[in-house]
Amino acid sequence: MIVGINISQCLSAEKVVRDLRYLFAYWSCILLNPRQMLTRYLNWEIEMNWTELLTREMTATYQTTDKMLALLKDADLNWKPATGDNWMTVGQLLAHINGSCGACCQGFVTGDWGLPEGDCDGDAGGHEPMMPTAEQMATVESVAAARAGFAADRKVAFQMLEKAGAENLATLKSAAPWEPDNQLILGHHLLHMVNHLAIHKAQLFYYLKLMGRKVDTMTLWGM
Repeated sequence: MIVGINISQCLSAEKVVRDLRYLFAYWSCILLNPRQMLTRYLNWEIEMNWTELLTREMTATYQTTDKMLALLKDADLNWKPATGDNWMTVGQLLAHINGSCGACCQGFVTGDWGLPEGDCDGDAGGHEPMMPTAEQMATVESVAAARAGFAADRKVAFQMLEKAGAENLATLKSAAPWEPDNQLILGHHLLHMVNHLAIHKAQLFYYLKLMGRKVDTMTLWGM
């Protein structure tokens, strides 16, 4: 029966959520008219998807990046690629990574963009983005300090995800300070910030590879 949940089959959180959705649909059919039921159920599906998607992407990206940070030593912090120009050092890359996701999510959720210049790859003052040169960017004092800062940024990211709430993730529209004419829902903005971190995670991966560390595709994807 649609109203029955077979406990022996509830082997995962996803199964429990799916069964609860069936229960929701069933009781909605009884208590609401069909149009109200369909609207509420579809809205719940959209909201649940954004929350689940962002939780999974944040969890995987932060975990994988931190594993790469653990491969570094303090002596690596001044390293940068030997060819080309305007490269960040390892230390500068770590400093930028520490403001790549959580701090930016805070800006989108709360409107507080009180970030050091250069974070979030934009200018919160509504002007044209003014990217600093590599030489102008901040660095970290140690790998331990970088990992502590990264853990703090992760905490902020998940706090902002919870603070935003499912409804706002799916419906609330705004524009990034560096792209004022592009209105997106909050869920899209937070996903872009996770992708921002993932891009710099890949940059760190190639830094490690160029430094001669034993990293491979499994390292890149956290497997």
